[in-house]
Amino acid sequence: ETDKIKKGDYTVNQELTIKVTGTQPFMGMEIPVVLGGFGPEARCICDKTAAEIHGTDAIKIRERINSNIGRFSKGIDYVDMAQRIRAADTLEILHSLGYSKQAITQAEHIYILSERGYFKLVKILNSDQAWDVYENLLTFDMGSAKVRCTCPGCGAEVIADADDLYERL
Repeated sequence: ETDKIKKGDYTVNQELTIKVTGTQPFMGMEIPVVLGGFGPEARCICDKTAAEIHGTDAIKIRERINSNIGRFSKGIDYVDMAQRIRAADTLEILHSLGYSKQAITQAEHIYILSERGYFKLVKILNSDQAWDVYENLLTFDMGSAKVRCTCPGCGAEVIADADDLYERL
């Protein structure tokens, strides 16, 4: 556990519970292991961590999400924590992920992305670094490189090859 990442279970409301279970190595850095938000054990990533992985700052990641927000589904691909700032545990969650008080108060948006949402972000970024991240995501802790998604229209659960899903995005 690093100085900035704090383990714990945080409940923003009945629909949103996020668990920070520690850190894990990914592409030569330690990133927080964040579960929940989109299902009890669903992996997710905050915009701050995504920015660190892609060698940029969170503001630029948020700008890319905002300029492509129509490609993301709220509640399926992302949760905007800045819109939930008054909900129980939101500040604690953000602090546990390494956000400073100043960053939280100044941000118009703070995104938590599902795996599906993060794959979309990686496609949108479309840089050499994004391709390196994509390649690592296919082999990193995903077993057979399968991605589980829930259809927003009918609620059906779909398991697809990550390569197929990436091509469909």
